[in-house]
Amino acid sequence: MPKTPKPSKEITEMLDYYAAKNKASREQRKLGSIPSVGIFFVYDNRPLIDSTPVNEAQPYGDFKGHAKGHPDFWKNLQRNGIVPDDVEYDEVPRGRVGFDDKEKCFLIFMDKCILENQGLVDQIRTSLNLLPASTAQPRLDSHYKCPGCKKKSESELKQEEDDWDF
Repeated sequence: MPKTPKPSKEITEMLDYYAAKNKASREQRKLGSIPSVGIFFVYDNRPLIDSTPVNEAQPYGDFKGHAKGHPDFWKNLQRNGIVPDDVEYDEVPRGRVGFDDKEKCFLIFMDKCILENQGLVDQIRTSLNLLPASTAQPRLDSHYKCPGCKKKSESELKQEEDDWDF
């Protein structure tokens, strides 16, 4: 039987490259089904998410969360030209997903602007691989109020006025 010739260095490098790409792709598919915790913004009606698989999440007492904060994530989005430089992170609807170790469920906290848009909520859940059976209903949090949500309704303004008229 004739000997198979040894591939050239270029061919070996190419084969190694594609083998590494295939391995990374397989690993990504495995991770893709793992639920994640993270932070998110909704800008221009699309979710921008930074996440960590729950099994790698940062412990905070009985909770697990994403180690990065909104300001750093926003600066990274600005550096990469994804969002404008002249918009501050707290001017945009945002939220966070954490995992409650005691209750064994994911908790989603978000701005009212996001909560009122079921399509966006579903996109966030899907992107983080959150199953309904292990995820509590999304809830509002005072940390996540964009300027539009901080505006007071007419009844709130009237109540404040009445409060001052004692």
